[in-house]
Amino acid sequence: MTDVILCAASNLFRMYVISRFMKVLLGEPRVSRGTLLSVYGIFYAVNTALYLLLPLSWVNLLCNLAGLSFLAFFYTRSAKSICFAVVSYAVIGMACEYILMALFADYEGGKTLNQILQMVSVLLSLVFELLAERIIKKRNTGSMHHAVLLLVPLGSVAVNIFLIYADSVTDMGLIIINLGFLLMDFLVFYLYYVLSEALWERQENASLRRQLESYSDQMQLLEESSEKVKALRHDMKHHMNEIRLMAKQDRTREIQNYIDDMQEFAANPEEAAEREHFVSEKYAAYRNRKQQRREDGNRTGQIPYYKGR
Repeated sequence: MTDVILCAASNLFRMYVISRFMKVLLGEPRVSRGTLLSVYGIFYAVNTALYLLLPLSWVNLLCNLAGLSFLAFFYTRSAKSICFAVVSYAVIGMACEYILMALFADYEGGKTLNQILQMVSVLLSLVFELLAERIIKKRNTGSMHHAVLLLVPLGSVAVNIFLIYADSVTDMGLIIINLGFLLMDFLVFYLYYVLSEALWERQENASLRRQLESYSDQMQLLEESSEKVKALRHDMKHHMNEIRLMAKQDRTREIQNYIDDMQEFAANPEEAAEREHFVSEKYAAYRNRKQQRREDGNRTGQIPYYKGR
């Protein structure tokens, strides 16, 4: 029963490490989250069953290579990328086994030690995955966070090595401690992932809010510009009417003065308030003159002579 629990727990954590490794090397999966979980579940069930029923090295190796290739297919269709990912993880697995064999070559602990070393090997593979993630992604930000995360599995491995050599804990105690390490490490990385996603969404929302504010300001400027263009067209219409009226009366000198005044007005763009006041004043004066001419025309039957400013 102990063999089943240890194998199932270490293999389940290994699935998590493999998923992280595949994402680092091959990017985001091409399938939905549900489909990907189903594929990992199938690989987990087959790999665990074969290890318990046929505990042979070559069977375990073939199962891992086939399973890794099957998983990589759901991330990319490139044969080179799939081969690279499978070989890379196989090399990491062999490196972990070699390190543990070198550390405990002269230590005799029986079958229980082999079971514990399986869990230590999985924790050590997480250390290599974090190092590979650091190298491949070349993160320039959040290096302190990444270093702290690296200390989590490293600390678990170091405590395991110390407890094994100290002989201060029973075999069952070591098993319970390692199961606790697997659960603790998984929860730490899961919480880090959740918090990172929440922070990313918060930054995205803040960026989107700033963009909306920028678009709102631009829309307001466009509306103001549109209103100014409408006002300018309205003013130009009345200015042209004024010039047309003076042209009909052959008042060339007054037309010239009127155009000079408008040029002087256009030469001072920084005086926005005075411009608007001037335009309003000119338009009001035009309306008054037009009304006065209408009243005088009604009295005399003629359009009165405009004397200018």
